Amino acid sequence: MVEERSGSFPLGVKWFLLNKLFQMRPAEIARMEGVKNPSGVRGMIIRVSDQLRCGEISLFEKDPEEAEAAKAKLDAQRKKRRDRYARKKQQKAP
Repeated sequence: MVEERSGSFPLGVKWFLLNKLFQMRPAEIARMEGVKNPSGVRGMIIRVSDQLRCGEISLFEKDPEEAEAAKAKLDAQRKKRRDRYARKKQQKAP
């Protein structure tokens, strides 16, 4: 039922998510999926990780405006955190 609503993930992305979100080892994923060679699962996880890092694939569809708004929000939160840390550090200084 969930796959009908959201579509299905490519196998490599599914294995990557199982590995990263649930800390499942490639051997566990291979056993669960009925794959005989866990090194193939490990290789696919590494490949998907590299593709995500370089921007070849994305887990979420987003338009540029949403991405910019999310980045601005994150930057504002980081600035607040840095400012709070700096104030605490000044208060502790003799």
